[in-house]
Amino acid sequence: MNIFRLVKYFKKNSAAKKTFNLRYSSNLSSYFVDIVNNPPTDRFCIQAIKIIEKKYAEPSFDLADFAKSLCSSKRSLQRKFSQAVGMPPMKFVHCYRLYRASIKLLYSTTVKAVALSSGFNDSNYFIHSFTEFFGISPSKYKAMKKTQLLCKYSHHRQF
Repeated sequence: MNIFRLVKYFKKNSAAKKTFNLRYSSNLSSYFVDIVNNPPTDRFCIQAIKIIEKKYAEPSFDLADFAKSLCSSKRSLQRKFSQAVGMPPMKFVHCYRLYRASIKLLYSTTVKAVALSSGFNDSNYFIHSFTEFFGISPSKYKAMKKTQLLCKYSHHRQF
């Protein structure tokens, strides 16, 4: 998924911004699916998003590193990013990590491997966050998605 779609969606949809201001919601994950494909025009936002895409998998990636990468202060980054996207930058990074993890789950053998490759140091914290975000545990999500893929492509097989 293109992260620019996510940013554009939050710029236009005030209801989505309000939802993200809650700690977590079962509707949160649906916003990652229903996003319009228009990149933001703000140069600062484009740079920030490129950095997120590049560094989200690093567990040590924090607000200080993010601000330093943008040659900005932490406060300035928080203010500009929150105005543009509708949520604090590190909350956005956390949600993006979970979204990317949901994709990686389809191709990885273990939940722990996905957690570590998505920027989480602790697989238990990852499982807890993933379950709150998607409303289903990572292992159940993986099984459900694999079943959906098998059903989708099983009718194409010819014996």
